Amino acid sequence: MSFEQQLATKELEIAQLREQLASGDTLIAQLVQRVETLEAQIAQDSHNSSKPPSSNGFKRPPKKRSLRTASGKQPGGQNGHKGQALCQLEEKEIDQIIVHQPQQGEIGLKGRVVRPNKVKPRIC
Repeated sequence: MSFEQQLATKELEIAQLREQLASGDTLIAQLVQRVETLEAQIAQDSHNSSKPPSSNGFKRPPKKRSLRTASGKQPGGQNGHKGQALCQLEEKEIDQIIVHQPQQGEIGLKGRVVRPNKVKPRIC
């Protein structure tokens, strides 16, 4: 084969490869557009479209995390802090005793019937 024939065949190959490249580019552009539309459809649920809540599927939305950061302190009372509590008085310090007890059959919390019981005094 002469040099000119080799050159012509190479130019023909180059032209065919350029056509393949152009058709591949158009195919890639079409597929990218298709992927974008499918991702947009998947992203829709009852919150951002007119779909009913039953179409959401089993995927739960992620839990919202708190923006608060840990302080490094332990929960509860801090070391070195003296607590306060109401203590029962000695009998000689008492001026007057008032007994508050529910009557038999009164309705208490949550609709339950209250029965008087013995109260244990709190001792500090």
